[in-house]
Amino acid sequence: MADANTEKFQHFVAKMQLKRFIDAKKWLHVWNRHVGKVMPQRHNKTFGETHLYSTENEAGEKDTWFEKRLNALETAAEPLLKKIEDAARLGMAPTFNEAEKAMLDRFFYTQWKRVPDFLGQAASLKGSEALDEIFAELRARHPDQLDRLAELDTPESRKRLMQGGKVQGLAVDSARILSLFARRGLVILQLPDEGDGFIIGSMPVVRTGQSLEDEDGEAWLPITPRLAIGPGMAEGTITLAKFDPAALEEFNRIVANQSTMFGGPDPAQIEKLGKWVLARKQAKAAEDDDAAS
Repeated sequence: MADANTEKFQHFVAKMQLKRFIDAKKWLHVWNRHVGKVMPQRHNKTFGETHLYSTENEAGEKDTWFEKRLNALETAAEPLLKKIEDAARLGMAPTFNEAEKAMLDRFFYTQWKRVPDFLGQAASLKGSEALDEIFAELRARHPDQLDRLAELDTPESRKRLMQGGKVQGLAVDSARILSLFARRGLVILQLPDEGDGFIIGSMPVVRTGQSLEDEDGEAWLPITPRLAIGPGMAEGTITLAKFDPAALEEFNRIVANQSTMFGGPDPAQIEKLGKWVLARKQAKAAEDDDAAS
């Protein structure tokens, strides 16, 4: 059923996570590649899109069932993030029972796959090709329904079907990946209280090239400017580890480079990273021009 009371602007990074990256005046300083500068924004008005996860029926009615599912997951995960913060403040690792650890794994996994920067253009192209095959097969099987199929095979209908397919795909959890997370435990990386911190990006997970099935494979999700979480090495083991501030700039550059937008509480830090992204883009364009000439 359509829900007219649900907010149209739907976040791809959870509001409860974004609010952990605001400054003392409650501003999140955001660099957007499409704008090319830092903008102060409220955490509940950024890192989202209109009806990003809504589906639509043939009458044009919106259904926000998946957004509600995400909200429920975020509500369940928030006290777990606070538990991590509280324990880390004391220099300790938190304790989670099996259900809490499974919920945290689902939050990490969902935050990884739900963002548009992860879904990417390739998914849209693949979806269009899949619809071509489906309609071709339907026409071959039902030659008596060609008029009805023509009504369905329109740009508007394709857009609606692809959106529905995307949302349905996001709604299905991978048992293999969640089982992998469960086996690998949890590591919490902690920065010193002073100095630059982790940033949050529209593609927030930083990972190495290795598969997470490899013991050297890593994936990290910043949850505050001082803390990031990722799969550990041993099942059930939860550890707190110090993160070397000397490695922070490279970490944040990975987030900035892979994200359409990124932000944090310090506008100077975000401005510096934004200028690095622009310089890198300009250098790449110059290399392409040289190669083409």
